[in-house]
Amino acid sequence: MINIFVAGVPQPKGSTTHFRGRITSANPQLKDWEDSIRSNLFANRCAMILGPVTVDLGFWLPQPPSRMPRPRSKDPLKRHPIPDVKPDVDKLVRACLDAFTNTVIQDDARVVLIAAYKTYVGQGESPGVRIKIHPYPTLEVR
Repeated sequence: MINIFVAGVPQPKGSTTHFRGRITSANPQLKDWEDSIRSNLFANRCAMILGPVTVDLGFWLPQPPSRMPRPRSKDPLKRHPIPDVKPDVDKLVRACLDAFTNTVIQDDARVVLIAAYKTYVGQGESPGVRIKIHPYPTLEVR
């Protein structure tokens, strides 16, 4: 089982662009984010998990100015804003799965169950991602 927190601003795996005959990511910070995930997995001596896995990802994002909490508001959504704006949670997940491939799992096709959410960081908290990877329980069928 793997259970680590990677600090940093989570980056989505967005669209690709064509530049001088090459296909590259539209997000220039993506490579650094994936490298940060990989280096944290190596630093924590996370071993390769063979076979099917489940992945739990919790993304803590910095609050954009348009979503800053307004403690005196009567509207609960303004007091505790919900991160229903970009980046999309599925694109955040894709960036993590690509970082896991050949690091702690053989291929992201081995992931059979994903649970993911995003929230805003609170006062004094750091942005990042909580990563939990478990071997998927398999049953022998005869």
